[in-house]
Formats: sequence, structure tokens, C-alpha cells
Amino acid sequence: MNYLGIDVGGTFIKYAEMDETGRILSGGKVPTPYTTPEDYIETLVSLVNKDYAGICISAPGFIDTEHGICVSGGSLEYLPAYYPLGELLEKRLGVPVTVENDARCAALAELWKGSLAGCRNALTVVIGTAVGMVVILDGRIYRGSHNIAGEIGYTLMENEYRDIYDFFGMRFSTAGMLKKIADVDEKYQDMSGEEAMERYRNKDEVLFTVIDRHLRDTARALYALQCIFDVEKIALGGGISRNELFLKTLQEKYAGLYEEIPYGLKPAQITACAFYNDSNLIGALYRHLYMQ
Repeated sequence: MNYLGIDVGGTFIKYAEMDETGRILSGGKVPTPYTTPEDYIETLVSLVNKDYAGICISAPGFIDTEHGICVSGGSLEYLPAYYPLGELLEKRLGVPVTVENDARCAALAELWKGSLAGCRNALTVVIGTAVGMVVILDGRIYRGSHNIAGEIGYTLMENEYRDIYDFFGMRFSTAGMLKKIADVDEKYQDMSGEEAMERYRNKDEVLFTVIDRHLRDTARALYALQCIFDVEKIALGGGISRNELFLKTLQEKYAGLYEEIPYGLKPAQITACAFYNDSNLIGALYRHLYMQ
């Protein structure tokens, strides 16, 4: 019997039937409900149209994965605190259900079959609307005392909190880069990350310096993380990490820091995540099979 993976996103819920190797056999997606917890459960139950050996879920928010509890719902703000998602689904479906945080699922996919395979210590840093991070120590996700280790995005970068761009998660995100560009002139406010990198490639006389400073600051942030965690690899995810120029420039600026700072510090290898659209599904299956 195969497994059903479910990836709850902000817009869609993706689902896929997978075998025990993580191979996706079939799948699809449905709109994510933003109504009531009852509608949420019914939507998930409706995806189960045959017998499976287990159901593995990637979900937003803080997750108590040991008990299948959504401590908070993340983007699903209508979910009450400590929502027992796993227990409710097991009662309805009669099969084992596991629930894991979405960013951690992506990291588990990389650790299982992706760019972090074989690593003992590593970080995944997902750069998107915000920045998410997962810490892998001794081959396992480090969760911390309150299950929130790695939430680097909430780190304050200023002496006082003024707005969300004072958080690490926005300062070094794609959205953060685009805000810096829009601050130059509001006519740039609808620019995409891809267009920004194309202007950088062409050495745009107005925006090149702004983008270059953002990339340099991001490299310095990765340098700081390496000083704290001393990992073998840092795998970058998120849409902009697929841009070759972005990745190459960040690698160069990161390596340059170790040439400037003469203290014998050891850099991590900066690489891109191997999985993108299917990473949460694959990681959720890994959690289900190997972390019971």
C-alpha cells in the first residue's frame, strides 16, 4: 500500500500518492479553505479516496509533530491554538497520520534525497516573502526546548521594533530586496525578483548598487549563521534561489568574506535546494516513515 502526502499551502493544498521511496505516482491540488476548522478537516478528508498505509501532512505554523498538534495555524489564522489535527484525522480515517511544519518538511526532503544527503550538520534557508530556516544537527532536525529552534526570521535587526522589515525574516527576504528597490523610486514597486536580478546582470545604473548591497548583506547574514552553527552545507530554497546569478553572486560574496577575515574560520558550502514544488510532500513522507 502507498502513502498520501498533503502539503497545506497559503493558496492551495497539494496532495500526492507516493510509494515508500518518495516517488510521486499521482496528485493534484485544491484551494485552501479560509473559513472554519470544520471545513479544513472536511477538505483534507475529501482527498482520501482509497486505502493508504498512512497520511503525512506538511502544514504551516508551529507544529508539535510528536503529537500531531498545530500549536498555531500560521497562515490558517482561523485554527484555534493547539489544534489536534493528527488525532482528528486519525479518528476519521482510521490510519496513522503525521503532521510536520512545512519548512522542516522541505529540509527533510533535502536531507533524505536532496542537496543535504549525507550531511551531519546543515542549514536550510528558504528565501521568499520572508526567510525561514531549519537547523539540522547530527543528522536530525534541532527543535529546541520550545519547538521553535531555527525561527531566525523573528530576530530583530534594530535596537527598536518599528515594522516587520526590522525582522531578519523580512530584511533578507526577496520582499525585503524589492522594498529597498521600491524605496529608490515608487515606479519600481511592482518589480519581481527575476526582473531585479536581470537589472543587476545588466548593471542598471540606478539599481545595481542597491541590489549589490542587499546581496552583500545577505552573504554576511549567512556568514553569521555559519559562525553560530558550524555546518557543512547551507542549502538555499525559495524561488529566487533558482536564479543562477543570485546563487553565484551570493556564493562569491560569501567566499570573499573568508578571504577578508583572517581567523581560520571554516565556511559552509552554499548550494541550492534540489527540491522545490514537491519538497514538502517528500519531506512529510520521510517524517512519517523514519521519525516515528
